Amino acid sequence: MKKLGASSLLLFCGLSLSCDGDGTNPDTSTRDKLTPPIALTTVTGDSQIELRWYAQNFESELQGYDVFMVSNKSVAQLAAEETSRPGYPTADYSVEATLRKASVPRCSDNNGFFSAFGITVNSDESCDSGLFLTSQTPTNLQDSSTQSIVNAKVACYDPDSSTSEIGDDNLSLTKSTSEYQDGEGIQRCLIKDLSNGTTYTFIVVAVLGESYDEISWTSNLADDTPAPSLYSQDTTFGADQARTLTFDTTAFSVTVSDAATCTNGCSITATNTSATANQIVVTRDTGTLYPQRILVSTAQSQNVSILDRGPLTYDPTQGVTLTFNSDLVESNVVTLSVNGTTLDTVTFDTDVSTTLSSIASTLEDSSLISNASSDDTDTITITFAESDVAVTASVSEGASQPTTTVAPLINARIAGDSAIDNSASAYFTPGTVIAVYENTVVDFVIAADSTTSYYGKLVFGTFDYTGDANSDLTIPLTVIMQSSAGNTNYFAPWFF
Repeated sequence: MKKLGASSLLLFCGLSLSCDGDGTNPDTSTRDKLTPPIALTTVTGDSQIELRWYAQNFESELQGYDVFMVSNKSVAQLAAEETSRPGYPTADYSVEATLRKASVPRCSDNNGFFSAFGITVNSDESCDSGLFLTSQTPTNLQDSSTQSIVNAKVACYDPDSSTSEIGDDNLSLTKSTSEYQDGEGIQRCLIKDLSNGTTYTFIVVAVLGESYDEISWTSNLADDTPAPSLYSQDTTFGADQARTLTFDTTAFSVTVSDAATCTNGCSITATNTSATANQIVVTRDTGTLYPQRILVSTAQSQNVSILDRGPLTYDPTQGVTLTFNSDLVESNVVTLSVNGTTLDTVTFDTDVSTTLSSIASTLEDSSLISNASSDDTDTITITFAESDVAVTASVSEGASQPTTTVAPLINARIAGDSAIDNSASAYFTPGTVIAVYENTVVDFVIAADSTTSYYGKLVFGTFDYTGDANSDLTIPLTVIMQSSAGNTNYFAPWFF
């Protein structure tokens, strides 16, 4: 076979690399037959790590995913073990950033790589990919009589319950109709019973066939270090209220204040002018347009910095909210368009609730809209069937015409749930106020002194917004901080 780089490798024997695979020693499919998981990232927990990856697996025989792990080694350490192999026109995998982006086929040239992740049953197919790690000490050592790729997988638990496995004897995560297990969009897997302070590196593969006899190329590599949470509680915010998180790097603790009327960083257009060090302010948005939005800021002159994640990347199943600023009235005519195509107009019918339902139904007539639902008052939530969809709406006729606002629907389905790097340019200017929503993570760094920095995360869970800007909003809030200085393990600098 002609020697090719990992990025342009051609695999033969039909569409798979081998022809005699099974669940014990599966074949590796080409990437055009079985799409590998991409944008693998992590969410740090106490003795656990949540994995999130993006899937585009529409294959009818997709069974689910397997997750493999190596302990006590970061991606940087694995990269340092990569051996240069003359004659192979491949990227330099001894560079950490390159290895973090690698999607690796399982084949004889890469047996050393997969052995590091506990897969000691060797592939006998040559692929000349040129990626060869010297590490031969797997995390999950297998007896020679029971060698199987299945024995090396790690168990996935439901991140929302943490007690229920979402896999079986053959798979880490089985495909189902459940959200985050359906093979489309963001998939989630909680890895439990890990050791705080130990670094773990992960890869994920998709599994095809009723006999589990084909796997995809791997996802990118992602690593993380579990850490105990300093604070993890359901935290309530009233309208126009804030809580201050004060960090103590000597006692290694955080104090969360009682909810109080916000005085700094209370608007997305404001600046937190507080001069107090080692604090992060978390605020309920005071506006009526986005009352479900949370604002996070640091003092203008302090030791805590929030890291910039870069532009958000939306899952194709994301959408928008369409909001009318006042009631629709008799004779109003609503004109809708989706990606520049005008839909049927909707004329006021009976009452606001009925008219909004008609608008939602008309939007769903577009093949670009997978779902549109009304709250019967003033808002329609629209979910896209594809990415890059634009929705517009305008109102004419009638005694009065409400204006409309289209806002992004942002929730947990955001790919790349990590900051992108830890260079100076990645930090927000102190005092900058940033907006977050439910199921998102904010990275921060605290300068304890001139030579020591600690890294951490604010993890915002799922909260139930009732639609009333004046009602209390309870948010599951977890604060995590690494107990040792050094480079953060939270970064996965690769996005699809």
